[in-house]
Amino acid sequence: MESERMRALEAAFERERQQRDLLEKKYARLKRRYIRLERSHARLVMESHGPKLIHRITGHVASKNTQH
Repeated sequence: MESERMRALEAAFERERQQRDLLEKKYARLKRRYIRLERSHARLVMESHGPKLIHRITGHVASKNTQH
């Protein structure tokens, strides 16, 4: 009787571990996707507003070839 209970607990623990591992993988994937989107958004903002932002900060108009 006691060994049956132990097997049931071990099986439940294993299912919980597998579920946790799966959720951790999903979270890591979502985090990577979020970081990629954040970087893409920042790049698009800089490409579309970069010269205006640089002009506002420095008072100079930056060309596309200017490297900072």
